[in-house]
Amino acid sequence: MLIKNTYLYFVSLTLALIVFFYAVSASETESPSTQSVELIKSGFDFPSNFYFSQDGTKKIFVIEHHTGKIMFTDLNLQNETWSVFLDIGDKIQTADWEQGLQSIVFPPNSDSTNHFYVTYTKPTERGDDTGDLVLSKFQISEDQQTAIKSSEEILLVIELKKYVHNCGHMEFGRDGYLYLCVGDGGDGYLSQIRRELPGSILRIDVENQKKPYAIPEDNPFVNSKKFRPEIWLYGLRNPWKFSFDSKTNDMYIPDVGSAYWEELNFRSIKSKMDDIRNYGWDFFEGFFTNEKDIDPKNFSFPIYTYPHGTIGEAIIGGAVYRGRKYPDWDGVYVFSDIVSGRIWGLRGAGTEKIELTEIIKTNFNITAIGIDHDGEIVFSSFTDGSLYKLKFPDIDGASWNKNEEFLLSERTEFENKIYNERLNEPKKNTQWQYEGLLGRFYRWQKTFFSDTLDLW
Repeated sequence: MLIKNTYLYFVSLTLALIVFFYAVSASETESPSTQSVELIKSGFDFPSNFYFSQDGTKKIFVIEHHTGKIMFTDLNLQNETWSVFLDIGDKIQTADWEQGLQSIVFPPNSDSTNHFYVTYTKPTERGDDTGDLVLSKFQISEDQQTAIKSSEEILLVIELKKYVHNCGHMEFGRDGYLYLCVGDGGDGYLSQIRRELPGSILRIDVENQKKPYAIPEDNPFVNSKKFRPEIWLYGLRNPWKFSFDSKTNDMYIPDVGSAYWEELNFRSIKSKMDDIRNYGWDFFEGFFTNEKDIDPKNFSFPIYTYPHGTIGEAIIGGAVYRGRKYPDWDGVYVFSDIVSGRIWGLRGAGTEKIELTEIIKTNFNITAIGIDHDGEIVFSSFTDGSLYKLKFPDIDGASWNKNEEFLLSERTEFENKIYNERLNEPKKNTQWQYEGLLGRFYRWQKTFFSDTLDLW
């Protein structure tokens, strides 16, 4: 009980610190000038995600996380009118700030379809503040201006043990399959139990007529009797906003860290379907572990990490720039941190020459980064309830640095001291010790009774 209570204490402390940073970040950083960003629309209530139609139309959908509303406008109408596309506020759970309406996505060739998909957290019957992750399908009205609420078809419900790390972001891949991220739900050990869905990215065929969905034949565990066949990647903590490069189809997977490290993972389309799919949590946070006798050859590691502190506290993801307005920035992955509000560019993913540059500092708690109809970078701000378009600076004036050089230039003396302690003796981290013990017990329990974990 002592171990469990201590673990829950550290989880609560981490959340409290993040909320604290929300409150102070706006006053400690400078607001970007109008030369850096362009306001698209303000007045949203906690815009946590958005979707720009990619079918030739000019539709924009913005998710209001806690109201349960999807706001909508059609730029082709040229009247700048925003309306409620869907309101499921009576269905969602919002006991914690991460809970709520999570994501919206339309299938490929959606101009010829009449439906879309959403994810949200719903209340449970367990009598607590936890919320289960729901994947649902909705129909669209004939005039394409509203969703039909009564048409909801629930395809999948995933139990989350706690009220954090809900995730739920979705993207359709070029292969036509739906990719859905599932956070670990606050129980990191589940990320290594492949009979469970938390802590993973799923790959399912929702457009197949098979109910509720079909499993792609080349999914890694499709023929396994021990593991869930929906799982495509696992060993993740809270991959808040993954994305595909629209040109290469490479996948960028940010994963929000626990005590000390934020990480960005990368998966090339050139990767074989049967190679390493375990991204390490909760054996590893970034490159570091407190576990003994763990073979790193069984894991995939991030291409970039940064420590908590000056740089940020929670990576929220980004998008690869493929627009026409700033051709020098083509292929650069643009990402941010929700706490620090800083936006960076990363180039060289998949190579040994990864470089970073800071694009702008903002006073925003940035919740999502994506692309608009023209491939330009757009981000949403929880701080002022707005949607912005990013204006890139002159790339010739950007200071590109290697990972370590970039970090060293940003860390304070105190952070450098902590960094070296973590680097040299990560087992001194008390939180990791308790999480490791608790996770070890649960993994042993699962393994003993169901023989589901082959890495132990």
